[in-house]
Amino acid sequence: VTVIQLYDNFTDMYTIIGDKEYTGEFEMENIKYFHIPKEENRLEFFLRYMEKLKPSIVAQFNGQSFDLPYMTNRIARVLDGYDGDFYNDYKEDLNHKNSYVDMPNVLRLSPVGVVEGVPSKMSKDGMESVACRWKGIIHFDQREATLKHGFLGLPSYSLNSLAQRFGVTQKVDVGRYRNFDGGYSGDGYIHPDNDEPFENIEAEKIRQLQRKRDDMKAAGDIYSDEYQKVDIETRQTVYNMFISYSIRDVTVMLEVDEKSKYLNVHKAIAYESSVTMDMNWGTLAYWYNMLYREAEKHNLIMPLKQQFDFQEEVFVGGIVRTMPGHYDCITSFDFASLYPSLIRAWNIGADTLVKDYEMPKELKELREKYFSSHFNLQKLNKENQPFDDEFGNPIDVPIGEYVKKYGEKFTNDLIEEGIYHQNIMDNKENILPVLQEYDVTVTPNGYFYKRDKQSIFADRMKTLFEERIKDKKAGQKQSGVVNELKKANASPEEIRVAFEKQEYFENQSQVKKIMLNAAFGASSMEAAQFSNGKVTGASITTAGRLSNRTVALRCNDYIRGLLGEEITLENKAELKHIPQIDTDSFYLDLTSIMKMDKFKDLPEDKKTELALKISSTKIQKIIDDEITNIGETLNLYEPESLVMENEVITGSFISLAPKRYFCDVKVNDGVILQKSKQKIVGVSLVSYSTPPMLKGMLKPVIDIALDGGEKQLREYIKEQRIIFGKSDPKDFVRKAKVNNLDYKKVGLKYKRQKENGKWLTAPMGSVSSLEYNRLLKDLDIVGKYDLIERGDSISYVYTRMPNKYNLLGSVAFMDDRFSKEIGLVDIADYNIHWEKDFINKIDIIIKPLKWDIHKRTPDIVKW
Repeated sequence: VTVIQLYDNFTDMYTIIGDKEYTGEFEMENIKYFHIPKEENRLEFFLRYMEKLKPSIVAQFNGQSFDLPYMTNRIARVLDGYDGDFYNDYKEDLNHKNSYVDMPNVLRLSPVGVVEGVPSKMSKDGMESVACRWKGIIHFDQREATLKHGFLGLPSYSLNSLAQRFGVTQKVDVGRYRNFDGGYSGDGYIHPDNDEPFENIEAEKIRQLQRKRDDMKAAGDIYSDEYQKVDIETRQTVYNMFISYSIRDVTVMLEVDEKSKYLNVHKAIAYESSVTMDMNWGTLAYWYNMLYREAEKHNLIMPLKQQFDFQEEVFVGGIVRTMPGHYDCITSFDFASLYPSLIRAWNIGADTLVKDYEMPKELKELREKYFSSHFNLQKLNKENQPFDDEFGNPIDVPIGEYVKKYGEKFTNDLIEEGIYHQNIMDNKENILPVLQEYDVTVTPNGYFYKRDKQSIFADRMKTLFEERIKDKKAGQKQSGVVNELKKANASPEEIRVAFEKQEYFENQSQVKKIMLNAAFGASSMEAAQFSNGKVTGASITTAGRLSNRTVALRCNDYIRGLLGEEITLENKAELKHIPQIDTDSFYLDLTSIMKMDKFKDLPEDKKTELALKISSTKIQKIIDDEITNIGETLNLYEPESLVMENEVITGSFISLAPKRYFCDVKVNDGVILQKSKQKIVGVSLVSYSTPPMLKGMLKPVIDIALDGGEKQLREYIKEQRIIFGKSDPKDFVRKAKVNNLDYKKVGLKYKRQKENGKWLTAPMGSVSSLEYNRLLKDLDIVGKYDLIERGDSISYVYTRMPNKYNLLGSVAFMDDRFSKEIGLVDIADYNIHWEKDFINKIDIIIKPLKWDIHKRTPDIVKW
């Protein structure tokens, strides 16, 4: 442990503990730097700092995976003299008692003297496989909180990625070094291939010093006084910048939290549910506690979990289907907080569930007749013709066996028509009287819930939902107050106070939303005592599946009626005008309506107004009527909780796969936008590792696909390929970290043999590095350029084969001067890089749409 950086929010003071002297100047005054050369003294200083501070919360970024176990185990080794294999020595103690009981200095990390070791997924042996908890302190991991509460859909969740997402200054770039340690020590500098100065003053100073030092080293002057002076100055300057990097690590965390409010969200969830913060990383603990308190208010003892003979698990989960294609006009509708609303509508809960032993004969018969999906598929065909599978083979087995045979994810519109509509919705006159007689409702998986009182679960859902709406409206109102204060040129203090109030309401609304969304997951767990695990989960998801699919089917039928399409027994279940349907929403295609003779010549803005009128009147009425019909058919407890409204109306819409689409939004929540905005779901063309040059080329692809379609995209690809072919390989290099170089050449591949005799092929980063090291030796330039070692960060390029250096398809490098010396531009395989880093990236778009980006002639006759 060379550097420890700490921040105390009570005193607003940064404390930096380092092993070297710091000679720079801090930009902020609230920083204290302590130069402590020996590691044992640095660790002792840290322990005394913690003992004096007595923090309630320790926040880190990715700390559970690295910082906490590393610090704990360094203290164990350095201060407590432990030199064993912690995971194997203490694995019997992990997770159930004080794992570090015989290590007094480690126990000082905890205010109650208890430190737990927890098995980690990082590795199977060594101390890295043990995470740690300092009991008595709440650990808050900002990265984990972002993953849990953020729903950001980022390709990377590094601290820099979050900084970019929330618009804060990113971490300090420690410079061009072959590995992280170089940014601390100053060794292994990678020189740029030109003399253009860096924008960062410190980085430019380091570049000049490194160039001077390395030139003297190459000339053999390493023993001269001048070299020693330059070497000391270089290392000190690098260390000063490393300390700036360390401080920036902490300030980025603080600034991201200021924007994201995830720490406040995490605290508010704990407060709302009366648990400690470290108990709400999952969902079960805080929901269990909330419902226990709710039951206590009602003077109710929650019933024990029940066992049921009747188990239906077919078609549980949200309905997700898609029709790939390019559409000109789409209108989408979604349920507000679907799963919480379903719990309220059906009155789902352990205290309202009708138990098997108390179920009347009439309810059991009703369940077997209409709510068992284990019915014969012949029921679906009124003419009693054989029902064939996808291979043309007749099916005469129960659907449960069929679905089990072909996988749980099997979905078929005709089968769902049988389960939800012919079985349930088409039998209202037979189902409703029985439900009314016993005052119950029923979910599509065949479980009945009493209507004589609201379940504890549903009651809590209703309260949270109403509180969320209240907070959301208060936040919107307060936003107006802030805007008015700004217009009136109010004082900064008045604006700040008003804005903090706005943030409070927005934060509370977000907290309620997170808790509502977590309810389903918590209730579906077998360990949940306030529900019946899978029974409850299936009750919720099948109710949602029936609701969404029934409404979508009726809207689909409306479009078919407008277009004069004939609805037959064979096609009645097809959702042919719905390119996307998800758990709580569906997307209805209005393209054919807009192409009708009376509408096709309308200006685009008039078409948007027409789509909004159709959506807000005709389609909305169909949805409302069908929800009412569902409520009546199944005797729902609170059908008014099911609310489905128009979300967006789009222009160009490209559907690719389930939960993968992008579009130009023209109407949002019933409001026509002055300028359309892009919505992208589940589609990411660039990743953290995509070379910068190709990132720039890939970003316009979605715009072009939406606005220009196949032909324009094909022209764009052709233009970019020409530009790419003229670029320097260093602009499109791939990055990798070398984890292993223990491979030997076997034929035309590098391999290594495991203990079990199995041969493993080397990854491309290792192959490229081994070829680079071989090439340095062949060209006798080992002294001029450093050999690549395990742990180094490298760049590599695919090479054409054969080539003048006999490279096996790729070569790595760490110094841009090396790429020039070997003439990398002449041997780089531009075609492979283009296919892998551009064409393969856009395959997510072109393959589902079956677009031909090359426009090849299919055959001689066509030609």
